[in-house]
Amino acid sequence: MKNSKRKLITVLFTAAAVTGLASIAASADTYTDSNEDEFTYTIDTEGVMITAVKENGDGKVVIPGKIEETAVYSFVSQKAGITSLDASKCTSLTQLYCRNDKLTSLDISKNTKLKTLYCDENQLQSLDVSNNTNLEELICYRNQLTVLELSKNTKLNNLNCRDNQLESLDVSNNTKLWSISCGYNKLTTIDVSNNKKLAELICNNNQLTSLDVSNNSQLSDLRCDDNQLTKLDVSNNTELKILYCNNNGMTELNIKNSFKLIQLYCYGNQLTSLDISKNTVLVYLSCNNNQLTDLDTSNNKILKDLQCHNNNLTDLDLSNNTQLEKLNCNHNQLTSLNVDNTAALKELYCSNNKLSGLDLSTDTSLQYIICKANDLKTLDLSNNKDIKSIIIADRDPDNSGKLITTVENIYLPEGIEASGYLTYNIPDTVSIFVGGELYKRSTTATNTPTPTEEPTVTPTDEPTATPTEVPTVTIAATVTPTAFPTSATETSVTPTATPAADATATPTATPTAEATVVPTAEPTTAAPTTAPAVVTTKDEIVVNGLIYKINSKKKKTLTLKGYKKAKAKVSVPATVKVKKVKYKVTKIAAKAFKNNKKLKELTLGKNITAIGKEAFRGCSKLKTVTVKSKVLKKAGKNAFKGINKKALVRVPKAKQKKLFGKLKTEVKK
Repeated sequence: MKNSKRKLITVLFTAAAVTGLASIAASADTYTDSNEDEFTYTIDTEGVMITAVKENGDGKVVIPGKIEETAVYSFVSQKAGITSLDASKCTSLTQLYCRNDKLTSLDISKNTKLKTLYCDENQLQSLDVSNNTNLEELICYRNQLTVLELSKNTKLNNLNCRDNQLESLDVSNNTKLWSISCGYNKLTTIDVSNNKKLAELICNNNQLTSLDVSNNSQLSDLRCDDNQLTKLDVSNNTELKILYCNNNGMTELNIKNSFKLIQLYCYGNQLTSLDISKNTVLVYLSCNNNQLTDLDTSNNKILKDLQCHNNNLTDLDLSNNTQLEKLNCNHNQLTSLNVDNTAALKELYCSNNKLSGLDLSTDTSLQYIICKANDLKTLDLSNNKDIKSIIIADRDPDNSGKLITTVENIYLPEGIEASGYLTYNIPDTVSIFVGGELYKRSTTATNTPTPTEEPTVTPTDEPTATPTEVPTVTIAATVTPTAFPTSATETSVTPTATPAADATATPTATPTAEATVVPTAEPTTAAPTTAPAVVTTKDEIVVNGLIYKINSKKKKTLTLKGYKKAKAKVSVPATVKVKKVKYKVTKIAAKAFKNNKKLKELTLGKNITAIGKEAFRGCSKLKTVTVKSKVLKKAGKNAFKGINKKALVRVPKAKQKKLFGKLKTEVKK
């Protein structure tokens, strides 16, 4: 009977990620200790499993060593309002899950049998695991840890300490580790030379200047993006399937020996060449925002997604990429684009090139195309029966609002409804032929929404490695489900086609920043001049490479929401002219410049009242910030997290330094 009960409880815990612990509690008993803390528990062949706790209101909980004269071996709790958890009386404990709570204190000093510890998403500033020499799995992400000593935890095989404030991490004694996730800390170096069993290393969003993985021959998943790496040698990593090295300062990348590579994200570097001829199983490639002049994909015959926009390519031959579904080659210098055999192609974005011809006759699956700002005269889509959206025109830069294009004729297949998406952004000067006959347009245009002008399938900044809400009680090598495939499985996880900007959960732990705020006596009088704007959509304006959104036409205010192309120096003007009407620039949108690795100098105009959360997060080269606004009242969470540690921030009022309270401050009078 006990074996059946044990099996039932294990199944229930596996399902708890979806259904919660309510189903377990329904068949469990309760125990109230002398402090009036109430524990929900079950008993199986291993002992007592505490599945929930209701604390008495003081936030302090002591785990009992026994219930019904039976030793407690497992404790599970989350969102219970616990601030202090003492496990010292429960020496038989092997599994401890105290997740997503308010813990500032955790005593596990006497739990020498402990194998599994999940204490993630709390408020711990310290964690002593020196006596837990049997520990195999440690999940402590999203706390406020500044130090993590692991030298005595030689049995550790899975470590997730991301989103803390760690400046160093020594894993030299942890030779059994197969997974390390230490992203979003302050690490300047990490030595994994002794971790020869390592299959997954996630060290993104740190301050690494070098990374040696030459001894990690079993490595299959490496994510070292958003650091300060200038080079990366993966020549010994022949098992590598996933590589994120984007947003560094790399000038070269050698992946010739990575024969099993399926996903490569190397965008936002300074690469001038990229050899992928040996990576024959490559499916996803994002090499955009580099300095590439040539890209040969002829050997990558199962490539499905190619992002190569914002480079210096002049020719792109994709005739061998018969499985290609999405292509973004915007903002290059292409005079030739060969998509003759890409019958699976659904999305094509080739704007801002020098194309004079474009043969899409074999791309019969094509649904979306944006090909504006080229030299095209004719666009033949007569074989593309699935076409849903065509954008061929830009707004006239003289602010007239008229659509302009070089295209004169568009040919559509017989029977297609040439309205909505298909005619909304096509000027009247363009002749549209449906089934060979001239299409007569309606005199009243339908304002059908159009897709974004710069679609991207760039994966989220921070692929998570977080476990499910309630982990299974049974210990196994894969007890921590991840968003990426483990080394034991073939890669089958694909990034979403167009991930939303907010899809990734942002870290809750806010490391202390290292920049300096210096109030100046008064802002200088030389404010940026009011510049005429280019209206790109109904409510969007682009001027000097910056993208604004109209907040209120009545109040004539704008929000700066992003940029067209990354620049080292950005000056946000006080006002912008839209059709001879002056608008004030009053806000910076959330994530407007997030992870901009080129930005070094920033000036904010005198009308800025608010800065959105994570607006400049990850701008690691940003060293100078000048705020000219005396009306700035709000800076969102993590607005300047991860900017250069030697950054200097100048504000016109001393009291405004409170807005930068997470930064080190220096007042100059």
